[in-house]
Amino acid sequence: MPLTFHIDNNKTAQIKRYPDAIIKHFRQLYPSTPNYAEQLFTFQSQLLVRNQPIVLGFFGSQTIVELLCLYFLQQNLPEKKAGQIQINAKVFGGVQDKTIISELLQIPDPAWTSTSNTFRNISLLDILGCQRLKFDDNRFVIDYYLGDISHQLNTLPTKNRDKIQAWLISDDNSKPTPSSLVESFARVSEPYASTFSPIHSELSDKLTGMLSAQNAEQNDKNPIENDRPYCPLPQSSSCDNDTPIAVIGGGLASAHLTLSLAERGKSVKVFCKDNSLAEGASGNRQGALYPLLTPENDLLSQFYQQAYLFSRRRIQQLVKEGYKISHDFCGVIQTGHNDRSSARINKILSVQDWPQDIIHSIDAEQANQLAGLNIDKAGAYYPLAGWVCPAEYTRATFAKAQQLSDISIEFNLKITRLEHQPEGWLLHCGETSFGPFEQVVNATGSDLTQFIQTHELPASNFRGQVSHIPTTPNLSKLNAVLCAHGYVTPMHNQHHCIGASYVKDTLDRNFVLKEHTENLEKVQQSYPHQNWLEDIDITENNARVGVRMVTRDHFPMLGCAPDYHSLLQIRDSRKTRQGKVEMAFWKNIDAPVFKGLYILGALGSRGLCSGPLAAETLAALLCDELPPVSYDLLTKMNPNRIWIRKLASSKPL
Repeated sequence: MPLTFHIDNNKTAQIKRYPDAIIKHFRQLYPSTPNYAEQLFTFQSQLLVRNQPIVLGFFGSQTIVELLCLYFLQQNLPEKKAGQIQINAKVFGGVQDKTIISELLQIPDPAWTSTSNTFRNISLLDILGCQRLKFDDNRFVIDYYLGDISHQLNTLPTKNRDKIQAWLISDDNSKPTPSSLVESFARVSEPYASTFSPIHSELSDKLTGMLSAQNAEQNDKNPIENDRPYCPLPQSSSCDNDTPIAVIGGGLASAHLTLSLAERGKSVKVFCKDNSLAEGASGNRQGALYPLLTPENDLLSQFYQQAYLFSRRRIQQLVKEGYKISHDFCGVIQTGHNDRSSARINKILSVQDWPQDIIHSIDAEQANQLAGLNIDKAGAYYPLAGWVCPAEYTRATFAKAQQLSDISIEFNLKITRLEHQPEGWLLHCGETSFGPFEQVVNATGSDLTQFIQTHELPASNFRGQVSHIPTTPNLSKLNAVLCAHGYVTPMHNQHHCIGASYVKDTLDRNFVLKEHTENLEKVQQSYPHQNWLEDIDITENNARVGVRMVTRDHFPMLGCAPDYHSLLQIRDSRKTRQGKVEMAFWKNIDAPVFKGLYILGALGSRGLCSGPLAAETLAALLCDELPPVSYDLLTKMNPNRIWIRKLASSKPL
């Protein structure tokens, strides 16, 4: 029978069941459970009638069809009800055979069309960690976790409010299920979370038993309790109220945080010191979008792969909705410019078994063909990468946010001082103050350390000058982004970008002829003896300067703003400052932070890649949701990470 919803006291509405082809598919897939479609419908409908966000866990290789069905039901809810339900699906395990998925997407049912069109172009890559897919302005979110299941579960940064409420387990686990794996599932689940499986599953049986027997105190155990000094999770209760969140900054980080908050229905007030958006480092004409990889494929490399794919999807979605973002995912060719850089590229390519769509090796002939110009060098090719206009990306992101929620932007307003009061934070601009705000995010780019509260953050300014050169018939043949000692972009608006300089500890944004000349020299050193180099004309002295904030470990900063001076007071009060005793002390202390003040910045020269996911992560934390990164990555990105590591090792700050 159809599903009935109560819209208000006097009205109800119904939606129909799954299409017949889906029911037939389940009968073929699970012949021992002929009523599986009926059971699944009942299970999913019971979740949908709740007036609260839904967090579901999926385990197994067959779960994509169940996801399609859940999205189908959500799409067919009455409009008023659909707008109230936000679904976050956490998927662990493999991906179903693409042939089966393709067949299901061809079902000739008008009610199925919206579902099939949404999922038709989904493509996952075999990388470690979370791949977040967002649909319908964040109303339906899928997080795919590939890699070791126990590790993925044990590093989920769960809190009381965002644990998994129900599990759908589709794999037939004929082998015994280790109790440690069951405990990992239970740790990220709500007490008495329900389980559902189309077949007999030892994991499902054990998990049901453990959840039933487990009390709330046991279920709240979390790695976060063992790493309190990093304090990556905001300690605020404002996620449920309608008070606006203040975001300081008008660049890419601010834009993506504002959009991610708007997708969650939050009101945001943005303070921009310039007369328009993207006047800082986010204002460049073209920027390369490709991941930062390491031979070890460590956490840094894993984060940049996840961030890279997230940023690509956001660009594609914004463009699909009609927002102007000049870009071309034409591929990036990376080659060495000396023996050391060439050796590192070769090591990255040879040590790891990378997905071909992330990176693969190419010989000199292939490089020439892909580039459209002769470079006569072997190297690495990033086939899904390319270039993006950061300024248009920033403006489009803000415009989208304003369509979703109450977003206001104050221009020509430089916040110079932050003042904390019992009611919240006051933002001062000269004699004028704004607030109080319960939550304030410092996303000011190169001004990240301008406030008293953030002055000591361990990040440095780096000036980058990008040169603009006119195209020629020869240069216009360039079909991919070239990256070596310098970089060259394909033509956009009859110009190319080459660069960029990298000068530490300066905020000077004036044109420097020496850096302009050095940009050309870097390209000449990278691709010597090529005829097309003669076409590069820098005599127009056309360039743009941006200042980026960079950390030594290349991770961005996001999370609670640490209270550096309180940290020093704790350090100075210690008599024992070395050995295991000191390490244990710093491991268990609650690191001091400024309540309600958060950091989002230090994106470095890869902000196009890292910024959107960093912003999405902070927005999830501010709204008490499971973030799309592991707890290990949260600690790596926490603003106090360098200080805590030094203190635990008895090293001077």
